Amino acid sequence: MTIATTQKLVAPQINLNGTSFETLKQELVLFLKAIDQAVYTGNAVTCHPRDYQFQEPGTWLIAKEQKEQVMTGLMQIREYAIQQLSSIEEQRN
Repeated sequence: MTIATTQKLVAPQINLNGTSFETLKQELVLFLKAIDQAVYTGNAVTCHPRDYQFQEPGTWLIAKEQKEQVMTGLMQIREYAIQQLSSIEEQRN
């Protein structure tokens, strides 16, 4: 699944008066790990036609689309974390 990002997200600027690079990096790495776990477990959630066979025709397709939308949202959150992390790491170098 590929997510097209159309905008550059605003990231914090490392400075003496702000949150330290180490703290920001630690928080973002932890956030990214949690998102990766959510993506992994979300993909593992079963969404199979047999589980919708006694409902109205097309119900499974709706459920499948809803799951895809949720997973797309998670991937957008993941992209946010990656961009934030990348931005602070670029400032550090």
